[in-house]
Amino acid sequence: FMYGDLTDKKTIDKIRQTFDNHESNFHEVLLYTKNRTPIWLYMQIAPIRNENEKVVLFLCTFRDITLFKQPIEDDSARGWTKFARLTRALTNNRNVVQQLAPLNKPEVNHKPSRLVE
Repeated sequence: FMYGDLTDKKTIDKIRQTFDNHESNFHEVLLYTKNRTPIWLYMQIAPIRNENEKVVLFLCTFRDITLFKQPIEDDSARGWTKFARLTRALTNNRNVVQQLAPLNKPEVNHKPSRLVE
């Protein structure tokens, strides 16, 4: 029901296949809000299995990635430079970037600075 004119039909088919095959997968999809505003979502799908390994439900999480998918407009459009708009978008959605980042990053141990001494 959230599909619209610009929603990619191939992506819809891939999402259906993910559910039909009881797979774990992720998709970037263009959907629409109640007032027909387009919104890009990063959709993660994970099947939940019971003790008999039967899929009983799906866990679906959605992250709004609209700011990352919109084209950067001309410099004169808002008075912001392209870099300033991109920086603002990234800092406003820092949680999204951290959640989309790989989880298996190696830990970095920093030694205390001797600058104070």
